[in-house]
Amino acid sequence: MWSPDGRQLAYLSSKSGYFEVWAIDIKTDESGALMASSPRQLTQDLHVDAASGLSWGRTP
Repeated sequence: MWSPDGRQLAYLSSKSGYFEVWAIDIKTDESGALMASSPRQLTQDLHVDAASGLSWGRTP
């Protein structure tokens, strides 16, 4: 799922054995090509239900 500002992409991955939330930063270079950062894990041991999906929200 793209962030509202289009600078990050969040996704679910089960590479740890459970679904967790991961994100990458997306930028464009001077030619307009998309460039992605290394993925970073945003949750740990949360065991997200993949059917629940993702949504962006603000942290209070």
